[in-house]
Formats: sequence, C-alpha cells, structure tokens
Amino acid sequence: MPARSNASFGLCAALCATLASCRPAAPAAAAPYPVAVQPAQAVSGAVIVPLEGRIPDATGPGAASQRRDYRLSVALPAGARASVHRGQAVWVRLPVVRHARAQARVEAVAPGRVDLLLPGQVQALDGRVLQVELPLEPAGLVRLPFEAACSPRGLGVEVYVVRQGRAEAVSVEPLALDDGMGLLVAGGVSPGEAVIWQGQDRLLAGDRVQALALEARP
Repeated sequence: MPARSNASFGLCAALCATLASCRPAAPAAAAPYPVAVQPAQAVSGAVIVPLEGRIPDATGPGAASQRRDYRLSVALPAGARASVHRGQAVWVRLPVVRHARAQARVEAVAPGRVDLLLPGQVQALDGRVLQVELPLEPAGLVRLPFEAACSPRGLGVEVYVVRQGRAEAVSVEPLALDDGMGLLVAGGVSPGEAVIWQGQDRLLAGDRVQALALEARP
C-alpha cells in the first residue's frame, strides 16, 4: 500500500510547535467570538512539495553491494494532482547520506498515485520510505496563514473557516511552508474563503463568530 503523504520533517516540527499550543475549545458562548480572518489564497503555477514514497520489501535475494533498480509509489493528498508525465525525472532524497538526492523516472500517473523507478542504487532500500520532490498542479491547493493550523483533538490538522457567520472546522493536509511562512495545504478550503488565524483556540465548530476586517498577517 502506498504511504500516506506527509509534509517534510521541518514542516512537521514547525507545525508541532503551533499544534501544541492548541487547547480544547471552551463551551460555546452566547455572544459571537471576535476572530481575525484572512482569505485563503489561490496558488498560481505548479509547486514542488516533499511527499513520501514507499519501496516494497524485497521479493528475492540480492547482494547489498550490487546496483539495483527500485520502484516506489507516492500517494497524493486528497484533491491534489501531480504535474508530471510518464518518463519525466523527479528528485528523490536518499536516507543514508544527508541531503543526498537521486533522480527517479515517472513510470505511471494514476488518480491519487504516482509510480516511480529509482535506478542504479548501491544502498539497500527495500521497505524504506523516501522523500520525493513532486510537482503538484495548483488546482486543489491553497495558501493559508501558518497560525491558522490547529489540532484541538490531536487527530490531524484543521483550520476554521467562517461560513454563514459561524466557525466551521475543516480538515486539511499540510504540504509545505513558503518563504513568507504561509502554509500550503490540500483539501477542504477554497480560494477566497475567510480562514480564522487568530482566536480559533477558543472555538467549537458551529460557534458564532464576529470576523474582524480581512487583513494580511504581519
């Protein structure tokens, strides 16, 4: 089975710091909660994100010193589409030497999955999970303020979106951070929707909210 895609280690570490500050929401109050919101931003052009690809366990004998070809599959986040074609080369980070990369070739592109061939490897990679730098199409991706991400129940990453005057919790999959500390996510949020990036730690899904004027994070 392909591994579920995740953000890179650096992104996970940064998210953990924010998610640790999230606490269970207080009981809903009668008055609307004041919150700061910002519109989710559309992504223009294909973006390269780190996703995990799993190599199956070995099915036969082989010497570790021999060069071997490996096949691995990358599971795409829900709603995301790969911007690759058969025969295209993509970079794969190798697990033994830090920052070492090798090129893999796209063998097949299917809904929700990309299959790759990683040729001529000396180190044994059977059963390993490797990080693949895979270009994704902008459709299905949005950019949010990093502070909007939260995990009040410790199960996945959520953001709160203001819909019809109420806070609605939406599950998203974090993919990468950009240079401006914006969070690139897949699924759940459409460009232009008002995302809460301050005040969400007090909310329960369905609470009435008073959205402050749309503003950019400092």
